Amino acid sequence: MTKPATISYDSLSSEDLVQRIQKHNDKEAMNVLVRKNSALVHSVAKKYALIKKGNSEDLYQIGVIGLIKAANNFNLEYGTQFSTYAVHLIRGEIRKFFRDDGIIKVSRTLRSIYIKAKEARDEYIAKQGTEPSVSEISLIIGESYEDVLNAFEACRNPDYLYDYVDSSSDNSHVKQDVVKVEDKGLEATIDMIDLKNALSNLSKENRQLIVLRYFKNMTQTNVAKIMGISQVQVSRLEHKIIQNLKNNLK
Repeated sequence: MTKPATISYDSLSSEDLVQRIQKHNDKEAMNVLVRKNSALVHSVAKKYALIKKGNSEDLYQIGVIGLIKAANNFNLEYGTQFSTYAVHLIRGEIRKFFRDDGIIKVSRTLRSIYIKAKEARDEYIAKQGTEPSVSEISLIIGESYEDVLNAFEACRNPDYLYDYVDSSSDNSHVKQDVVKVEDKGLEATIDMIDLKNALSNLSKENRQLIVLRYFKNMTQTNVAKIMGISQVQVSRLEHKIIQNLKNNLK
């Protein structure tokens, strides 16, 4: 009888390891996956340790919990690299720790919007049998698209990265596209996390300007018309916002 070939786990990609974990509950595959992604977890943990003055080793262990959750929940059919998905759950688990510990506070306004949005989402699914888009939820509850998106980001678990497909012709995306992390190296991934956090801290008006200019590629003239200010004001405000973002990301 031919002896089955020994699997070389170290030669497997993260996606292949995830497949073995989900199909066979392969503990060795999980151990290798954690080892292969330890640098990613450490990098996220160190970033938050610097920001919140925490113990990076403790945060690493918490981040590993997020990595394990990512392995169990990652959908291979999306065609996205595992690290792109995992970094959000690692960050989310660390943020959850800080939030539960009273270090990160979610505003009462965002929490209120989140509760309304979640109820509207559940009712929509019950009646329509499909997942509503962020735009549809914002219309139902009478809140802005940006506020609804920020409320979900601030309050909910990060497992649903691929939720909320917006099917409108001029704004079609999956939620992950709004906060998309490109796999261009570990530092680029972490920098993208910091940028996303910095953008979420902008005022509603400043965030609108950046979204229109850099996510929707509008000219300063068009942005000025939408925001009801002059092109010169847009230029000055944009320069100030970008400079502040650069300073915050140093």
